[in-house]
Amino acid sequence: MKIIATSLSEQLNAVLFDSATGETQLVPKLPSHKDEGFNDDIVSGNGLRPYGITWDEDNVFIGLRRHMVVYDNQMQAVDMLEGVLGDNTHQISYYKGSIVSAQTSRECLGFYDLNTQEKKHFHMRHGWVDEQPAVSKEDRVYRINSILCKGDFIYILARNTAPTDMGVYVYKLDPDAGEVVGSTELRCTDKCHGIFPLTEGFFTLEVCGNTVKNIGPGVSPSLEAIPWEYKTKGMCGDESSWATTVTSRAPTETGSRFIQVKNWHSDQEGKLEYQSQWVEGLVVPQDMRQIDGFDKCHLNPFSFPYKGF
Repeated sequence: MKIIATSLSEQLNAVLFDSATGETQLVPKLPSHKDEGFNDDIVSGNGLRPYGITWDEDNVFIGLRRHMVVYDNQMQAVDMLEGVLGDNTHQISYYKGSIVSAQTSRECLGFYDLNTQEKKHFHMRHGWVDEQPAVSKEDRVYRINSILCKGDFIYILARNTAPTDMGVYVYKLDPDAGEVVGSTELRCTDKCHGIFPLTEGFFTLEVCGNTVKNIGPGVSPSLEAIPWEYKTKGMCGDESSWATTVTSRAPTETGSRFIQVKNWHSDQEGKLEYQSQWVEGLVVPQDMRQIDGFDKCHLNPFSFPYKGF
């Protein structure tokens, strides 16, 4: 499996790696790839943080706080679109000519049209709105972590903190109608990232725990227990081979351990084949996408444009 993953490194935006050969390719952070204008009164963290990854037919996009770095089909940085995202952008995805972003601190999905440069925002509580400022955690009802574009709909993984409706849900957004038309409760006990669609329902990955939570018929992989000082984050793949990372919470680590789970869906005995590999440079990974095959966590209509890895 070949993967691209964003890295919380001062020198890198991302790492490409091949689980079969151990080969890696580093995507460097240029001096211009820094957001010093995000609202750090509300959003704590590193201004260098890259997170979401997606692509269209010709270019690869990496979200960097409020900005988006554009790479050509040779993985050379060719542009940085300033201010098109949010202060605390998580996953991004391609949707009908636009880049959709999970703008966590705004409770919004942002839509950036690649042809017209028009920006639109869908607020979880208020529908289509003008561009929203970042708000403190105490004033948010929804914490949006992940998105999945599937057909005409966008699925949103979010924690609902309303006293009458607390829980983690996958919400089904119809952008044309401008409303949420359904929801599935995941009954997770921790922060979660990633949406893997099943025949019916979904599963997701708990960040601070060790378990993949499953709703709907079908089997999902399960990870062995990990110590509290480590966390799992990012996932990609399909039923034949699924992947995540296990990383230390300590900021001094130089990389992360990549875990690949094989044949989890078809094995009638429930036995899993694990492959574990240390990836240098993958410091506190934020998101990951499979680039050499079908990735159910990122239903992009285009194949990865860079063929040199």
